Amino acid sequence: MTTITVKQYVMLLTAEHIVTAASRMTPDRAFGGSPYSCSPIARIYCADGTSISVQAHAGSHCKFADVDCEGPFSWYASTFGKDLVMAETDCEELNQYGIDDIEDIEKYVESHGGIDFEATTSHAVETAIKALEPYKRRRH
Repeated sequence: MTTITVKQYVMLLTAEHIVTAASRMTPDRAFGGSPYSCSPIARIYCADGTSISVQAHAGSHCKFADVDCEGPFSWYASTFGKDLVMAETDCEELNQYGIDDIEDIEKYVESHGGIDFEATTSHAVETAIKALEPYKRRRH
């Protein structure tokens, strides 16, 4: 069985959000924003049913090894990077809404049986379906 780590999950979904946002804007029409200013990604569900939100978008506390973070907002990466080293979670056992080492987040998820990818995917799909409800009457 192939498994996915928290780091891989966060990087994959955050990258997908950025690519999707970038496909709908151009640098001259971004209104001061960037595709990195994307929305949160889906929660991770663990084998024991515990869930956790892990975020690495421009509005969350996160750090990448290959992105400089300086100044008063040093806990917010200025752009997406290749190597996520710290991220924000909503976990009370970690630094809730602060910033944690990705290794500590991985250990927390592993202590709850690891990522249940089927449950995580199922919850993400249900959330997407609900998000589309207001658009049902519109034609494609």
